[in-house]
This record gives sequence, structure tokens and C-alpha cells, in this order.
Amino acid sequence: MGWTEWYPDYISPDDYVVPFANPDFPPVGWNPAYYSNPRVTELYQKAPYITDSKERVAMYGEITRIMYEDAPYAWLGQFTGYYVFRSNVHGVYNNVAIGSGGGLDYSTIYLTAA
Repeated sequence: MGWTEWYPDYISPDDYVVPFANPDFPPVGWNPAYYSNPRVTELYQKAPYITDSKERVAMYGEITRIMYEDAPYAWLGQFTGYYVFRSNVHGVYNNVAIGSGGGLDYSTIYLTAA
């Protein structure tokens, strides 16, 4: 049993699949369940190179289904953050693809007169 937090480093399903489904994924410590399924491995090795978006979505869907059935992990939740700010602060939204900085894209935030 273990606890970890994870947020995307880049916008791709691979960022979630590879670290938790690849039996050879370095560094030591990822894939904490030592999960290995040859079909999942076959799919995630091919999927990034598929240009047909429907086919690619189907491949990641199959990975999800297989891993759901195999149940190597019990996903309890995904932290989305808490933000407290005044009413004159605008443009604040949680962007899960921005891990550092708490998920905030500071280029969208602006103030109006209080």
C-alpha cells in the first residue's frame, strides 16, 4: 500500500499510463504495484504513434478497461486545489496540466478596482 500524488507533466495519457503500467519504468519506485500486463504494454508502446485520433482514443480506452479489471491500484481521488482570492481578482482557473505553481496560469490573472 502506498500514497502518491501525481499531476501531468505534459498533456498526454502516456503521462499517467507509462509510470504506472510499465514494468521497466525508471526510476525505481514508480509502478509501485509492479504491474505488468503484456497487452497494456503493447498498447501504450503503439498508441503515441497513431495519428488517427479515434483509433488512439480506443487504444487508451482499452488500456483503461484492462487496468480497471486488473485493479493494480485503488485510485482514491485527484486533488484539484483550493484557491481563495478577493472579488477583484479575475482569470483564476485550475489548469491540471500546470503542475508547478499550484495549477495556475498566471498569465490569465488580472485585477480590477476594489
